[in-house]
Amino acid sequence: MKKLLPILLCYALMTSQVYAISGGPVFGQGGVNPIGVYSGVITVTSVKDFINDPVTNAPITDPNTGLAETKVDPDTVSLGLFSLGVPTLNVAQGAFVQFVNGDVYIGTITASVDPDSASVTGIVQGQSSYQRVSTTGTTTTNITILNSATGKVVAHIGSTRQGSAASARLVGSATLIINSAGNRVTGNGIRAGSLVQNYALECVVSGFRQSQVYSAVGAIGANTGS
Repeated sequence: MKKLLPILLCYALMTSQVYAISGGPVFGQGGVNPIGVYSGVITVTSVKDFINDPVTNAPITDPNTGLAETKVDPDTVSLGLFSLGVPTLNVAQGAFVQFVNGDVYIGTITASVDPDSASVTGIVQGQSSYQRVSTTGTTTTNITILNSATGKVVAHIGSTRQGSAASARLVGSATLIINSAGNRVTGNGIRAGSLVQNYALECVVSGFRQSQVYSAVGAIGANTGS
C-alpha cells in the first residue's frame, strides 16, 4: 500500500496537467478577446437594382418565388468606412459613412458581439439629403429630399498573423438597401434613361482593432471618451 500511494499521486498530477487550461480565460475562436475599438472599410462587390413597373413605379416581384425582381448594376460606385466600439457590457456601437454615386450616407452601426464565437452581427443605418428646386409660376421652393441606407453586417473577429501591428482583425459581409426617395438616377447602364428608387449593395467588410481598450465611438474619426 505504501508503494501504491506514490504511483497514484504521480498519475493524478500527470492527468491534471493534461486537462489544465494554461494562460487564463480564452475568448472566442483562437483565443481572441473581442473588447476594443475597430476600424475598417465596406467594399461593394455587386449592386442589384429592384425593378419597378414603368407606369405605377411599384416594385415587380417574381410570381414563382414571390421575391423582388432585380438586375445587376455594373456602374454604381461605392465605398464605406466604419468605426465600432465593443464594450464588456451592452451592445457594440459605432459610426459609418457610405459613399454611393456622389451621395454620402452618414449614420450608425449597432451590433451584438458573441465572446465565445467572436462573431459580430449588427445593423447599419444612414441618411443622405440633397436640395431639389421646385418652381410653380413665379414661386420657387427648395425641397429637402432624404435618402436612406440600411442593412445588416455579419463578421468574425480573428487573430492576426505573427508580426502584425493589429491585435485582431474583423472580416465579414454586409448587405445595404439604398432607398432613394427622390427617384435619383443610379447611373445604371442597363436601364439607361430610367430612374431607380431602390437597390441593394452586396459588400465585403474588412477591419482591424485599433485599441484593446473600449472607448465610445461618435462620428467617424471622433472619440467621445470611455
